[in-house]
Amino acid sequence: MLMSSDSPPLSPAPSHPLVSRLSRASRWWRREFPPSQMWRAIPTAVLCWFLTVTFSVSLAALIFQGPLEAALSTGIGLSLFSAVTTGLVVTFLGTVPGTIAIPSDRTAPMLAILAGGIVALYPAGTAAGVLLPTVLAALILSTFLTGVVLSLLGHYRLGRLIRFLPFPVVGGFMAGAGWLLLKGAFTVVTDRTLDVALLGRVFEWSLISKWAPALGLALLLMVVMRHWHHFLTVPVLVLGAVVVFYTAAWFQGIPLETLRTSGWLPGPFPVAIHWEPNGLAVLGQANWRLIAEQVETLGALVLVGTISLLMIASAMELSAERDVEADRELEAAGIANLVTACGGGLVGMHSLSLTSLALRLGPRNRWVGLFTAVGSGLTLFVGPSVVGYLPMPVIGGLLAYLGLNFLSEWLLDSYSRIPRSEYALIVLILLVIAWVGYLPGIGIGLITAVALFALRYSRIEVVRLELGGQSHRSNVDRTPHERALLKSLRPSIHVMKLQGFIFFGTAHGLMHRVKRRVHRSSLPALRYLILDFRHVTGLDSSALLSFRKLQQSARLSGFQVLCCSLPPRLLMGLQHEPGLLEGPHAFRIEPDADRAVEWCESQLLAPHQAELVQEEIPFEELLAIILQGRDDIAARLAPYFERMESKAGAVLAVQGERSRDLFLIERGQVSAQLKSGHGESIRLRTMGPSSIMGEIGLYLHAPRTASLIVDVDSVIWRLSPEALTRMEETDSQVSAALHETLARLTTIRLIQANELLETTLR
Repeated sequence: MLMSSDSPPLSPAPSHPLVSRLSRASRWWRREFPPSQMWRAIPTAVLCWFLTVTFSVSLAALIFQGPLEAALSTGIGLSLFSAVTTGLVVTFLGTVPGTIAIPSDRTAPMLAILAGGIVALYPAGTAAGVLLPTVLAALILSTFLTGVVLSLLGHYRLGRLIRFLPFPVVGGFMAGAGWLLLKGAFTVVTDRTLDVALLGRVFEWSLISKWAPALGLALLLMVVMRHWHHFLTVPVLVLGAVVVFYTAAWFQGIPLETLRTSGWLPGPFPVAIHWEPNGLAVLGQANWRLIAEQVETLGALVLVGTISLLMIASAMELSAERDVEADRELEAAGIANLVTACGGGLVGMHSLSLTSLALRLGPRNRWVGLFTAVGSGLTLFVGPSVVGYLPMPVIGGLLAYLGLNFLSEWLLDSYSRIPRSEYALIVLILLVIAWVGYLPGIGIGLITAVALFALRYSRIEVVRLELGGQSHRSNVDRTPHERALLKSLRPSIHVMKLQGFIFFGTAHGLMHRVKRRVHRSSLPALRYLILDFRHVTGLDSSALLSFRKLQQSARLSGFQVLCCSLPPRLLMGLQHEPGLLEGPHAFRIEPDADRAVEWCESQLLAPHQAELVQEEIPFEELLAIILQGRDDIAARLAPYFERMESKAGAVLAVQGERSRDLFLIERGQVSAQLKSGHGESIRLRTMGPSSIMGEIGLYLHAPRTASLIVDVDSVIWRLSPEALTRMEETDSQVSAALHETLARLTTIRLIQANELLETTLR
């Protein structure tokens, strides 16, 4: 059937939810795993795979030693399984393409302590088959607990904690990682631990012949990579080093077994790796009472893992040169460990060294992590023997290359970029990590960074602005007589606008400024001290103690302390301090600085009330005063005004509405209030008899910048725009006098505003 030309076009049928999901997944795969870069990722992935397998075997050997050495093949299987699961989960769920995740070298020493502690609780000579179920159950529990903690941290968005890590601490961590990699490279090629006892023998031929080629390869890689940064540069150099090694061995007639037994090749490895997918089966055979005795070690292990991952995530931002979503990285690592625990694996997480290597060599996509994890999976089934053909100087050279890069970046390149104090902190953390260990180095670095921050913050003046009463007037219009009196009385008022966090380092500066004002002989005696807390973010107990001392000083020197613009939490803190807001010398609380100054002015005027009382002035006489004694003009101007009797709370003008009415107060009080974008009402000015309002709307024809609200029952005279037009048309002399008077009043207010601004910027 033909469709009519008037028929609406058919809308496309809605796609099935499953089709939409598959489409989104397809687009994500093409973006994160670009086919054009798959082959470029293989050389980098091969290097990362070699190092992953080497690390995995080394970590297993660290944990399964002594009585557990007979179960090393099981340990290698668990370690490689962890490399597979952790690598795959982080590759797909992490935020940084090119991230490599392996069994954690940070928690490996704690795992070794955990396993050793359980073994020590068994009688000497207990067979490995008896020890193994309990040790494996403890390892599974540690992996599970780490996964739960990391997942919860990510779920509740606590990854932002890395934003509070000081830059020098992250730099010290990376420099320390560089030293540990360099030290690990020495151990790999020499089979000796680099410590103080060995320093005197480092240059013996038996050692230098092992570490010198590795160091030479590392330096060659550094120099070449600075000039030719291509994804094939490192693989080609590594392949060349392997060819040179085997060529030299062939010329000297050294067989492979001799090379292996003399430490030039890794291994020998177990022929078969023992790993079973039903790793949880050992939970029913474990001695949980012995595991319960290791609760402190388990807690320390989870803590080390959490801190390590937070530090690694922060360091990865610098290596990847992009923001890292720490919460997603925590969740990815948490899920990876939960999956790994189901197969009986070890704690795993992001590897800073391998990730840095992958990011340096490129390409920066997820193919590298995927191929590395797949390679580890193949090794799990065929055995790690293939790694045994990569010369130890090459493995050590790659590790040394990574370590030297970290050390060069944070000890040499950063020297001219960061302040000397921060550079010294990086060196301090490096030395502590090298001398004592990883966690003490980070701990001392954080403590020192906090101390430096407190020292620097204490140098910031807690008083952002200091004003005398003559500069900081209230927004209350006073009569000429009141203004004359306050001119001589206002210097006894002193306003301090505070800022930042008030603590032991800054509270002393506040007390010093108060004492300086109290003893300043060139000014009248201080009677009122106003502390403005609008820009204060918080205060500690030492600040409260300083306020108690300030209260004592006020009592002895005879001045009153007023606190204004206090946020609720700061007000609560002052209320909890006994006697601070109660008693004869208590601090007075005012909503803002304007009302605090108004209260002080009223107190200063109180003794002069008898001479300030004035009889009500008739409207025409009031106009004559405003017009500076021009009675004839006042008499001709008065008829143009309309008398209004306004009750308290009446609104004369509304902010934002257009109005050209001009108002003159004969009796009473009116306030101009501004409503901010946050809904807060700010008093701009409080006006009394003889005050004129509305001149801005009169001249600019613009919406009202503030609302005019009657405070008390008042008599107000209004000049409408129609009356003004009629005046301008019929009596130009009166009109000119009115405009002259309004210009003079506006100029006076502008001068006062400029004086306050100049004082503020001084």
